[in-house]
Amino acid sequence: VYLSLSLGGPFAGYLLRKYEHKTVISCAVAANMFFTLIWAFTPVGETYSTDMFIAVRFIMGLCQCVICVFLPLWTNENAPKEYRTSWMSYLQASVPFGIMVGYIIASVLTTFSNNNNTCFGLLCWRWSFLIEVILLSPLYLGLYFIPKEDIAVCAGRVQVPAAEPPLALSYDATVVPSESSIAVEKRNAPGEVLQRGDVETGIVNYKSP
Repeated sequence: VYLSLSLGGPFAGYLLRKYEHKTVISCAVAANMFFTLIWAFTPVGETYSTDMFIAVRFIMGLCQCVICVFLPLWTNENAPKEYRTSWMSYLQASVPFGIMVGYIIASVLTTFSNNNNTCFGLLCWRWSFLIEVILLSPLYLGLYFIPKEDIAVCAGRVQVPAAEPPLALSYDATVVPSESSIAVEKRNAPGEVLQRGDVETGIVNYKSP
């Protein structure tokens, strides 16, 4: 699972850039629940058991990688500035805390199994993963009631293109006597008249090049 968490980073980044964040996270949680359920019921002692355990666990890591990449970004954007560090600490602490709770549940079930290695008709270690699926179910259902704008990172931000620098014009002015005032011709290049203005009246006549 740690190998797939490491290798799945670019894949998770691609999905989050390409598709709507709410859809990606919902699919990742659903897929993680599905493969966790398969893992919990993988047969033991069969010739394919080892390969199936490794393959399913690898896919579970890919599903979890999407969430591991997304949550720090969401926390950094949505956490209040004065609590941002605390929120990030809680997020990082939740990973080892969840692992610890899983071991505690497994050990408690094993203790009450009377050394039969089975709990309620299943191998005791399977219950840790089944409980994980049960706890994730309300979270998965709750995602559908959250507006997509509240899940998306950079929601509502509009990319404003940088303003183009003003056109640099090099004018040469030619003073032309007129009947009522002095007219000025502004030229961008020799022989190309851009504006003809009247100094006294401020009237500007535009001419095409």
